[in-house]
Amino acid sequence: MTLRTGSVNGRTGLVARCDDRVAAVLALDIADSLVLQVWAILNPDKLSNWNGPSRG
Repeated sequence: MTLRTGSVNGRTGLVARCDDRVAAVLALDIADSLVLQVWAILNPDKLSNWNGPSRG
């Protein structure tokens, strides 16, 4: 499993990869150096764009 930081839908986020496939995407709402919300996407159907030819 690898974790990389990056932009996720315009938010600060993390992309978790396992065996070169995106297994999870986390987006963070941050204000004043505090994490206010964490959005986790684990549904394989919703991750299909992340695992497509342009990003996979």
